[in-house]
Amino acid sequence: MTGLINRNLKIYFKDPIVVSTSLFGALIVLVLYVLFLADVMTIGISEFMGDEAKPFVFTWVFSGMISIVSFTSTFGAFISIVSDKVLKIEKDILSSPLPRWKISGAYLIAAVVIGIIMSVAVYAFALGYLAIIGAPATAFSFSIIIKTIGLIVLSTLSNTAILLCLALAIKTTNAFAGLTAIFSASLGFFTGTYVQIGIMPKVAQGMIKLFPLSHSALLLRKVMLQPYFDGPAFAGAPVEVINEVKANMGFNFIVGGEILPTWVSIVVTVGVFAIFSILAVVITLKKKK
Repeated sequence: MTGLINRNLKIYFKDPIVVSTSLFGALIVLVLYVLFLADVMTIGISEFMGDEAKPFVFTWVFSGMISIVSFTSTFGAFISIVSDKVLKIEKDILSSPLPRWKISGAYLIAAVVIGIIMSVAVYAFALGYLAIIGAPATAFSFSIIIKTIGLIVLSTLSNTAILLCLALAIKTTNAFAGLTAIFSASLGFFTGTYVQIGIMPKVAQGMIKLFPLSHSALLLRKVMLQPYFDGPAFAGAPVEVINEVKANMGFNFIVGGEILPTWVSIVVTVGVFAIFSILAVVITLKKKK
């Protein structure tokens, strides 16, 4: 099993095209905000946040980027499953003495490792960028960093389980490349990163709140943005304004007029991982030798 895990890791990291396409969706978001959107958002909140407005906006942007990378990089890791099918290597693997659940586990573990490495790398870049633009010291506290990394692991596990089931159904590299392009272009919307959730139509908001990845993004926002809400940045702002900002930026999900409890997003994320992990094993067990 260890040998199969190492093989899958090498297939991913030795292909610069796969690695770069895994980051493409997040780079789209970063370019949009660096060149166009950040100033617009900053103007709206700078009247009470002052110099912390820009770091606040980019912390929000990076929380979305991390959730996107935890999805796209794990999907990129499953190129090994698709190439194994195309090159008929899958038959050799399935006919080996390795139990079927270990075969699925090897693909799953390799993808989780890749997703965590890539997401943590983006987070490290985010910390450096936020330090340059003047984010408050509390944004770099040990507890915030540990919580963020923990959520990266949880998000990656959830995404990997879903994407393993999807990868097992893909039969051609063209289909895989097509889905990669779709994910890169659309995940900024489904995580509420291209546009603030609160200013979208109600139907679009409902779609986003049903998407598992949006809950991972919400959890990351709650940790990464909390230092701003607890600090002097919002000290002089009315409670109504703070609640509106939290709802608009996806820090809180409003369902039926009430704030969705954080534990619900955690249950959704963990539940998706458990359900789709079992489903992936079942799919693998049904494959004929």
